[in-house]
Amino acid sequence: MKIEKFEAYKVFFTSDTHFNHAKIIEYCSRPFSEVKEMNEVMIANWNRVVQPDDHVFHLGDFAMGGVEEWNSILNRLNGKIHLILGNHDLRTVSQGCPERFVEVTMQKIIIIGKRQILLNHYPLLCYSGADKKTWQLFGHVHTNKNNIGSDAGRLQLLFPTQYDVGVDNNDYTPVSFEKIRDVVIRLKNNKKIEGEYNHRKEHQELAERYANVKLDRIPPRSEWYTVEELRAELHKEIIELYSKDGNTILG
Repeated sequence: MKIEKFEAYKVFFTSDTHFNHAKIIEYCSRPFSEVKEMNEVMIANWNRVVQPDDHVFHLGDFAMGGVEEWNSILNRLNGKIHLILGNHDLRTVSQGCPERFVEVTMQKIIIIGKRQILLNHYPLLCYSGADKKTWQLFGHVHTNKNNIGSDAGRLQLLFPTQYDVGVDNNDYTPVSFEKIRDVVIRLKNNKKIEGEYNHRKEHQELAERYANVKLDRIPPRSEWYTVEELRAELHKEIIELYSKDGNTILG
């Protein structure tokens, strides 16, 4: 797979536009009265941010209809458009691929600055570099604040370096690399803060359990040789107590 490099200020991402798809308005609660209004708003939003020489990576589910219907939309859009195929695109592309696209592929890896980015229509559960240098951009799931679809629960498992570039998640407008970078940095920071909070909370709960343990036997004073030995004896009692229930938490 060829990995290409792009300049950050000349790259945009989007997905799941579903041009000409009337039912998507109802399915995703889009704020449009009918499909013509939806098409016109998304075309205007696209051309407002994308210049003719910019690159736009569309991560699938571009439009309904055949090649002619696709071309009627594509010919009105700015930019050099790369299509990462979505599940709704396969039928039209099998009939003939519109020449307006720079490329059509199932998946692509690009580099912007020092950042490697994996592009796929679907959010991936795991992928190489997920915990380090590689971000993954996706669509398909139509993320929005009222998302209650069958995939909603699984989206909680995503890495903070994964982001839905679909129009439902980005004001029906292609999103710039700079905005995605800011979002990912914020998500990573929130994840770090959440992890530190959970770590502190776990230790606090452990300390409370430790302090509230009622021992079966307190060593008599005659056995108290030093404070350290007393602590060791108490520690031993606590371990034995928890071991009875198979819930040993101290070692």
